[in-house]
Amino acid sequence: MKSKKEIFGWAMFDFANSAYTTNVVTVIFCNYFTKAVVPEGANANTLWGFGGSLTNLLIILTAPIIGAIADFSSCRKKFLVTTCLLCVVTTAGLFFAVPGAVFLALFLFVVSNYFFLVSEALCASFLPDLAEPHEVGRISGFGWSLGYIGGLLGLFLCLPLVKAGGFGPENSWNLRLTNLVTAGLFLFAAIPTFLFLKEHAHGRTLPPGKTYIGIGLERVMETLRHLRQLRDLSLFLVVFFLTSVALMTVFTFSSIYSAQEMGFDAGQLMILFIAVQVSAAAGAFGFGFLQDRIGLKFNMQLLLLAWVVLVVAVYFTYSVQVYWALVLILGALLGSVQSAARGMTAMFAPPSKAAEIFGFWSLTYKVGGMIGPLLYGTIADRWSHRAGMLTISVFFLLAFLTNIPVNERRGREAGMDFERHLTGGAG
Repeated sequence: MKSKKEIFGWAMFDFANSAYTTNVVTVIFCNYFTKAVVPEGANANTLWGFGGSLTNLLIILTAPIIGAIADFSSCRKKFLVTTCLLCVVTTAGLFFAVPGAVFLALFLFVVSNYFFLVSEALCASFLPDLAEPHEVGRISGFGWSLGYIGGLLGLFLCLPLVKAGGFGPENSWNLRLTNLVTAGLFLFAAIPTFLFLKEHAHGRTLPPGKTYIGIGLERVMETLRHLRQLRDLSLFLVVFFLTSVALMTVFTFSSIYSAQEMGFDAGQLMILFIAVQVSAAAGAFGFGFLQDRIGLKFNMQLLLLAWVVLVVAVYFTYSVQVYWALVLILGALLGSVQSAARGMTAMFAPPSKAAEIFGFWSLTYKVGGMIGPLLYGTIADRWSHRAGMLTISVFFLLAFLTNIPVNERRGREAGMDFERHLTGGAG
């Protein structure tokens, strides 16, 4: 294990960036955009969906290449700091998204969200440097749990501004101020990352006649050609894709399901969101220690199976009290399964290709995010939200089954063998 100070610095980036996802993507700016920025009668939901899809597409096209360039040049920390600052600046710029400024708001959202996602993947790529194999679970879980706490802090700081007048155009000034609060918290909380996280690799000199983009493309193609040597990593990325289809659907439709199927009002939804954040933080931290004791794969399988059972239970639940209990349990599993997936990816990744592999990790996550909500929405409109809920359980089950042949020890050894191949002059 590296120094506790460096691990703390790394984990604080999870804390810092969660204010962005909570306030901009999930709770405040998304509602302000659809209810105040976009003129009444326009397709506000379509425009917001377009912004999210465009961001996902940009990540799919660029994330592995950026990761490969960062690995080759050993500039992961410089890339991380740069993308973080760009996200902070464009998030602060959302203050200028007054009602009617649709293009500006959408442009700044796409750019800020893109740099957020790139920085998230770059930060995750440091995990193999910070943790020994038997420590990956608790260190990943520590970061993820801090992330949920950071998201809660960001929300609490902005709640008085939201309560001053809701999400409508009459409260525009206060709602736009939340973007400055979010950007400030992101920047301030990321300072420990800037100060304590270290670059552990040594960069290579750019060969004559080569460009960094060309090198990045070459390294990505090299990885794709040698995927057979990284069989367990490749298979686990499929597991993560199937899991992401389900998780991104949960993120997108959980509040809608709670309102339309269980009758929750706006106040109850806010309380539910806060309660889930708390349970998710506790779950990510607790399961992080558990997975180091029982093994990353076994822990992942337990979590996936629990998701299958509990989502099916939600399908059959009409009692609000029972629904509350199930949602709190699912909240604890939410952070846990995300942390476990990051830990397993870190375990299998060759160290000198960590940023590139986590670029694929981010790509996989976003492809799942494009498919899952669309499928659920189609099923919910055609049949019901409860039918859509069963679809989520099917993807968790498919992830569980796909993960069965993944071998933790073989995957770790394959990653190290691939690393020795690279350092022997083949990279």
